[in-house]
Amino acid sequence: MNDLPVIGLSTGRMFLEGSNLTGMERVIVNGDYIGAVKKAGGLSVPVPPVCSPDEIRQYVKLCDGIIITGGLDAAPILYGEMPHPGCGIFDLDMDRTHIELIREAIRQGKPLLGICRGMQLINVALGGTLYQDIPSQCPGCGGHSYTYIRGDAVHSVTLDEGSPLHRIYGRTVLDVNSIHHQSVKECGKGVEICARSADGIAEGLCVPGQKILGIQWHPEMLLTKSDESLCLFADFIGQCRS
Repeated sequence: MNDLPVIGLSTGRMFLEGSNLTGMERVIVNGDYIGAVKKAGGLSVPVPPVCSPDEIRQYVKLCDGIIITGGLDAAPILYGEMPHPGCGIFDLDMDRTHIELIREAIRQGKPLLGICRGMQLINVALGGTLYQDIPSQCPGCGGHSYTYIRGDAVHSVTLDEGSPLHRIYGRTVLDVNSIHHQSVKECGKGVEICARSADGIAEGLCVPGQKILGIQWHPEMLLTKSDESLCLFADFIGQCRS
């Protein structure tokens, strides 16, 4: 165990255009994740967006826990579907790396936290499916991509009594931000939905008996305005210490 728990953060990538650096790949991760891990007592290590299985194995071995961060949509082919017209941009090679990162963390028994896209990918990695576009595939569901200032809460979620989220937050109703248009549809093996919005959209998942938790909102962004979400990261870092 390291003095500070080392937390592997999944990363994204972008390719520069319109300059003498056109085509250069940049590895990216939002600084709010790094700040949240630091505030909770951990040390962040970025995991490159495209890695070989051997590299992934070494990164997971190096880390005390893994956070799968938010980002692009998940490639529908990973759960046996063709892209829906409402599906956004995805990066299949990156998705495959993140799926393997999730599975390797589970194999090595490392605590795993999925945020937004990360929650969705945990479900896919365990054999589940997604709604590719909530507005067009879930009639009657409200919009879920309407946080304009990242630290602002815009709707409430209900946490199941006795669930890990209920234990962490100490209550059953939580106000959260919302920046997504995809969500869990059919649950993967062992996955249980432990939080929902008022319109029934899955907002949290867990796998009983394992240190796996996923949330659809962005607590790292809420932390820019209030420490209310620090308990989530503190609990995760605590699991990584044990």
